[in-house]
Amino acid sequence: MKVQFVLRQSLLAGLIAALASAGGGCADDKSKTDLPGTPDVYQVMVVVNPNLADTLTDETSGYALTYGIQPDYDQCYLFSASRAVGAECTTDPFTHNTQCSELCADPRFHDNCKCGSTIDGVAMTCAGNDQGNFGGHCVDPATMKVPLAAHAVLAGQAIRIVVGELLDGATLEHFACGCQGNDLTKLPNEDGCADKTKAWSDDPYNCSACGASATGDESAPGRCVDIDSNGLPDWSSLIPGLATITCGSSVETGSPAIANCGPWMGGTSGTCTYTTGEGEGYYYASGNQFQSSVTGLAGMGPAIVINPAAPLPASDDVGTPVACTVAISNSVKTKTGVNVHFPVAPIWHTDVLSLAPNSPGDGEAVQFPEGNGTMVPVVIDANTLLDKASLANADITVENTNSSVTVQGTIAIAANKITVEGFPATFQLVDMDVYKVTVSSKLKDLFGQGNADAFSYTFSATKVAASSKK
Repeated sequence: MKVQFVLRQSLLAGLIAALASAGGGCADDKSKTDLPGTPDVYQVMVVVNPNLADTLTDETSGYALTYGIQPDYDQCYLFSASRAVGAECTTDPFTHNTQCSELCADPRFHDNCKCGSTIDGVAMTCAGNDQGNFGGHCVDPATMKVPLAAHAVLAGQAIRIVVGELLDGATLEHFACGCQGNDLTKLPNEDGCADKTKAWSDDPYNCSACGASATGDESAPGRCVDIDSNGLPDWSSLIPGLATITCGSSVETGSPAIANCGPWMGGTSGTCTYTTGEGEGYYYASGNQFQSSVTGLAGMGPAIVINPAAPLPASDDVGTPVACTVAISNSVKTKTGVNVHFPVAPIWHTDVLSLAPNSPGDGEAVQFPEGNGTMVPVVIDANTLLDKASLANADITVENTNSSVTVQGTIAIAANKITVEGFPATFQLVDMDVYKVTVSSKLKDLFGQGNADAFSYTFSATKVAASSKK
């Protein structure tokens, strides 16, 4: 799966409210509109299963925070380790700006430093500056760490890495040349260029490096894809190899070893790795460090957003969940030429392999005309790509619960979709009868991870007169 992204030009700076002490009248009047000056990763988020309870989840965007400051639970602020707990306000003799402590551990701000949420039955607390890399974060008081996201989606994942300084775009992304064509739904398309080494421009304002079209489009050389003709490229892509996702036993103690790393993943000794390719993400240059009221955590930036084309390995729903982490290439630099730094390796857990009825739907009444009760195909969706070989051990049955007759059809898997059809001619739809579909627990994803429990649901049949057939 390849995804297109439009170049974003606006560099928005988020406004962070200044703190004021209740009794001393001391406030930090230093401008809060500038981005913080350290190239640390401030937040790491992953998209989680919306149907399951998870930690520090934003319903607006679907992201769950798995490391970092949680702006949704107000006043767990960033801090400077050089400031002592309870330090008095001081005035910089050169800038004459008053600087006050913003530490949650500072007693002057205890009333304001509340994470303000109970998550999975545990009231979060705001860590002070003595908590090292977790200072200023909403944390679980039992571990004093940010709770891990526990149900990261397996396919269609988006990993958002928010940094503390604007990044050098030339180290992150490049821009599709006009020779790749003007159909955004089919990009990237390096085959459209006569010379694939001239399919991308590193500079959105200078596309002279772009080559000729393989189809003879004379307007292609020296320009990027610019459908709206505003002089700016319409399609950007993260440079291949920019991010590496690692899942398995080496990521977290207790995480199960993964025997099969699948066709896209590499690795050994129970650990699988995936390196991002062309079109698998984008750079979000906005500097808003507090979440947007419209986009939620998706408004956080500056951010590198990773959209891996490969699925993540599923967790076993009766064992220790699979742990994953992400790392950024040292080639990524800030505007000042410094590498991005992860204070703590971000870790999250993946969702389990799950199935959902597609057609007929759960509880649906299937209508059929008089004299034609042919059993309809049964289609079931999975939340990840499935291993076709696992069908040899999987049983998928359809039972008429009224007559207790159970049959198996011909089973086929295409990507994440299971189709069961070709039922015996004697197994017909009967008016008002209920049919139960059951899938055994032997299905596996591409990593050999499976579902521990059988899956079942029911639908019914309704006979309609030929004249009222819909």
